[in-house]
Amino acid sequence: MHQADISLDDAFRLLRGYSRRTSRRLVEVAHDVVTKQLPVTDLTRYDPDDD
Repeated sequence: MHQADISLDDAFRLLRGYSRRTSRRLVEVAHDVVTKQLPVTDLTRYDPDDD
């Protein structure tokens, strides 16, 4: 998430929000982001403040 130039807290909120909305485990979402199977832009389509 460093490439997105956001804080660690905001990165976690994005991961958690995406995880909840897609009914996927947080660790799976994080893995997919790290291995570039899930583009960061897919996470940022959701507002982390919605949680």
